[in-house]
Amino acid sequence: MRIPDLSNIPDVGPVPEGEYQLKIRKAKDHVSDNTGRHGLMLICQILGETNASSVFHTLWYPFETEDDDKQTVMWRMVKEFIDRIGLDSSASPEAKDFEGIEFSAKLRLNTEMDRPRNEIERVV
Repeated sequence: MRIPDLSNIPDVGPVPEGEYQLKIRKAKDHVSDNTGRHGLMLICQILGETNASSVFHTLWYPFETEDDDKQTVMWRMVKEFIDRIGLDSSASPEAKDFEGIEFSAKLRLNTEMDRPRNEIERVV
């Protein structure tokens, strides 16, 4: 089979800044290549936006060697995100528990990368 003319297949890209409904399609444990920091990477679909790029969002965990204040701040950010998307942060959720969750978020446009992309500014 030959590959057909694909010129009519639209490219995907970021959406304008604003509030959107997102769905977590994939959640997986992740380690930063740069820092070695562990986290949970979420790959989200923007619902109702056919040609929108996926939104990647990582919940970063503190290093055990960081001081207590830094650890508390980082865990607080993780807790707030988990609570706002409707999971129970006291239940020690695993990656699979995030998949399929829908939530509203304000997206911003990051143009500082080699390719513009959307980022979650906050869960609403």
